[in-house]
Amino acid sequence: MPDHKTTIATNRYEQSPKRFHLPNTGQEEQHVYVLTLKMTSSIAKPMNDMRLEHFPAHLNRTPAHLTLFHALPHSQISTMQNNLNAIATYAKPFPISTGTPFRIGRGVGIGLGEGAKDCIGLHDALRAEWLGFLSDQDQGGWKPHWTVMNKVSDEKQVKAAFNTIRRDLFENTYHGLVVGLDIWKYDHGKWDWMKEFNFKGLTKADMKSRKGSGGIKDMFKSMSVRKGLKKDYEW
Repeated sequence: MPDHKTTIATNRYEQSPKRFHLPNTGQEEQHVYVLTLKMTSSIAKPMNDMRLEHFPAHLNRTPAHLTLFHALPHSQISTMQNNLNAIATYAKPFPISTGTPFRIGRGVGIGLGEGAKDCIGLHDALRAEWLGFLSDQDQGGWKPHWTVMNKVSDEKQVKAAFNTIRRDLFENTYHGLVVGLDIWKYDHGKWDWMKEFNFKGLTKADMKSRKGSGGIKDMFKSMSVRKGLKKDYEW
């Protein structure tokens, strides 16, 4: 299970019940789910420390996170879990690092440096499988990032935070690993942790010995996340 609390309060969907944010299943969903990257604490902790420092405390109900999909439908949960199990079987943990900070409306985001292409490849493989039922938001383009400040009306405060974060990241690059995926159930204002899918990274010999092919497994075989690692990271 993740290091952080398994229940996270939020009211994002209650505040924005727009069609843009809802799954395209043609029915009212019992629940929706959020899919995030599971990272080692060597990068998760400094990102969360920045969020704790700069995000308005009364609105900060989640630790810093890197979201792949925002509203996955309950009616497709069995299909999605099968796909995620397949990816976790063949994917290896891969390195990531902090990149360049940028302004996002009334806040600040931090992009990925190392690992951005691998994250986008992972997202694209899943989006191709799930396109028929994704929300309009989740069907669109995706830029992997952490949001460490948002919903701040004072422009001077946002600018000062951006400059502070930019100096920090100029002096320090934070490194870690993506080691799997976490899926969360949204339930009346809370994120309830549901399940983790840890990357196992089977070898080519392992793959050849397994029967069956097609779909998300074949898309994932050629992805660069299967490369070996050259560094040791804190788990």
